[in-house]
Amino acid sequence: MSVYDRPMARPETGIGDVRGGKGVDPFPRKGRDLRLDFFRGLSLFFIFIDHIPNNFLGYFTLRSIAFSDAAEVFIFISGYTAALVYGRTMSQRGALFATAQVYRRVWQLYVAHIFLFVIFTAEVSYTVLAVNNPMYNEEMGVGDFLQEPHVAIIKALLLQFQPTFLDILPLYIVLLGIFPLVLIALARGPLWALLPSAALYALTLRHGWSPPTPPITSGSSTRSPGSSCSSSAPAPATPASAAAGLSRTRPGCRSSP
Repeated sequence: MSVYDRPMARPETGIGDVRGGKGVDPFPRKGRDLRLDFFRGLSLFFIFIDHIPNNFLGYFTLRSIAFSDAAEVFIFISGYTAALVYGRTMSQRGALFATAQVYRRVWQLYVAHIFLFVIFTAEVSYTVLAVNNPMYNEEMGVGDFLQEPHVAIIKALLLQFQPTFLDILPLYIVLLGIFPLVLIALARGPLWALLPSAALYALTLRHGWSPPTPPITSGSSTRSPGSSCSSSAPAPATPASAAAGLSRTRPGCRSSP
């Protein structure tokens, strides 16, 4: 029995035991869950506060009191919501239709990200001309785009060029892209999804893997977009990370939030 077909223990929700024929739908349609919207909005508000330097309110956000910050909470709630929505779709209309719905959403988010990228780059470029401060380009992570747009535009379309503050949607797009596999695994049983996830988490901690963000060379320096450090050569990769298509983060380098 999959997790989507198990009987619920809350009769007040109108969900009965599916084996007894009462309440066939394990995901009742009750409109939007305002609790999810509230905590997702609160996470976005915390993220906004954390990105303001020297902000007193930053002492009261999750980053200061927990093992993670609000970005992880936002991703978790988004994944939980996706499981509710697309899990219901898969239980009612099959895995193929649910997968089509997931990738329809992926396409919408991809178009939104590219649109935001264009607007963001235009705003930063206009601000640089208005205040006559070219260092603003580097701070916002679009300096390489303006110097080598023919390279950066391809990387942007591949979700590899990520200016400052524009790395959340690409992450969510990638996670949602593999979500149909998670749904199918959950349908077989929770461990089918949890064990590979735990194994990937442990290997990432062990080998220091991170998704590759190809650097855009500019003169003698090589810088990964969204990174706050530069060097004359790319960061070395271990054989294991190279085989997995991942690069090791160089010591002393910290990605911009």
